[in-house]
Amino acid sequence: MIPNDNAILHFSGLPRFADIRPEEADAAMDFALANLARAADDAARARPEWDAMWTPLEEAEEAVMRAWHQIDHLHSVMSTPPWRDAHGRNLPKVAAAFARLGQHEGVYKNLLLLSQNADSLSPVRRKILRDALRDFVLSGAALPESQKKEFRENSERLSALSAKFEENLLDATNAESVNAAEDDLGEMPPDIKNAAHKKDGKFCFSLLPPSYSAFMQYASARELRREMYRKYNVRASEFGPTERDNSPLIAEICSLRNRQAAMLGFGDYAELAMQTRMAKSPAAVSEFLRDLAAKAIPHARREMQELREFAANELQISELQPWDVSFAADRLRKKKFNFSSAELRPYLQADKVLSGLLSCIEKLFGAKLQEDKAQMWTQDARYFSAVGADEKRIGGLYLDLFARKTKRGGAWMAEALSRCRRNGELQNPAAHIVCNFTSPKNNAAALLNWEEAQTLFHEFG
Repeated sequence: MIPNDNAILHFSGLPRFADIRPEEADAAMDFALANLARAADDAARARPEWDAMWTPLEEAEEAVMRAWHQIDHLHSVMSTPPWRDAHGRNLPKVAAAFARLGQHEGVYKNLLLLSQNADSLSPVRRKILRDALRDFVLSGAALPESQKKEFRENSERLSALSAKFEENLLDATNAESVNAAEDDLGEMPPDIKNAAHKKDGKFCFSLLPPSYSAFMQYASARELRREMYRKYNVRASEFGPTERDNSPLIAEICSLRNRQAAMLGFGDYAELAMQTRMAKSPAAVSEFLRDLAAKAIPHARREMQELREFAANELQISELQPWDVSFAADRLRKKKFNFSSAELRPYLQADKVLSGLLSCIEKLFGAKLQEDKAQMWTQDARYFSAVGADEKRIGGLYLDLFARKTKRGGAWMAEALSRCRRNGELQNPAAHIVCNFTSPKNNAAALLNWEEAQTLFHEFG
């Protein structure tokens, strides 16, 4: 029986984010993972037929992922100590469960038997079956028994290392900042300047992406740009506190990945990774990059030479350094084209950009995204219901656009709900789009730069 008081396990409707507590995570995952283990054993004993073995296993796996997606999402957007602890306790259990499932001999054998009658399946089911068998092999299901345990342990360790890497990076980002007087800020747009924290009469710029990129582009104080550049680029490295140094984590991750690849018969991790990619081989990737570089580098060299000459002649920067490039490029654009990217910001109000994006979606797909009510983890997040041409709901979208100290850096799209049938009823899909744009203050409109507008469209795509 599903525990009635655990909000993570309430699978009817949308996730109950406002009700979920970190202390519920252990019981929720223990319940879902135990159910998955039983489903795997049942699938191994079942007839090698789709509805007899695969459907129940798929439903149990989806329940685990629905529960885990809630915990993982909240850990990414609310990386507080309680959520870090809850995520850290349960990540090894989830990794171990899927490592065991990926090597479950009975399920693998039953899938092989099912594949012998693949011609009787629909094209979609044949594709699912091919991918499932591939994933079992890549999980070590075909390895000798003597190697399976090591492979599982390595997989579990890689999951833990990746989570620790992200936490170290977030902590290192939040640990540093640069203070600047107003005269140091050059042509900094007012909305970015006002969003900065003020301390002792100075503006405090953090290393969060929107703050960092704006400072590097507009701040006229070269030494402060140099300070900001260094702090940003040595985050979570050997140049900072030992407890946040990701260097040994990177070395261990690379070693374990190559060991996994070698056990599966690949030359290196790149070959293993390409098994689930469109490019299919490292050689194909290298060829693409070399071809791209041959076309791009001559233009890049000409532009860089022009930027060096402009910096020397107009900005008195005799030797252009990395912390000068964004600043000098913005000044060069203004001189050549009488245009600065700051001039675009008033035209790129976040709500208007979003409205334009939703209009594009309606024109392309005939689907509307209408703002709707849903439980949230922060007051800045929003939810939209996707409605088809027949006015029926076909999905949903969560938007969390603005930077916070407890949010992982970067921008990403992640699954909130998968499209599936649960107890005979269709569960519509939902996605998260998470970004780190500058948060507005004092009820002002949130303004984006051109790159951030592109990011929003990209993640939506």
